[in-house]
Amino acid sequence: MQFQEVMAYYDYKMIRIAKALRVTRKTVNLWKEKNSIPFTRQCELQIITDNKLIANREDENDTENNVQPGTA
Repeated sequence: MQFQEVMAYYDYKMIRIAKALRVTRKTVNLWKEKNSIPFTRQCELQIITDNKLIANREDENDTENNVQPGTA
């Protein structure tokens, strides 16, 4: 899923995304800057939104561990 899809779902309010995932606004802002949401968080959003948002590993950069996919 793309960051903009998540923003649209949560009415463009990063605080709502942060609360849904129990992370800080700073974390969500980092995802915004990188235009990428870690796959594990995408999976959580898919569950939380009852499949309205769909996780896609191809849309991920591992921003939580600062590792690019395929380089670990």
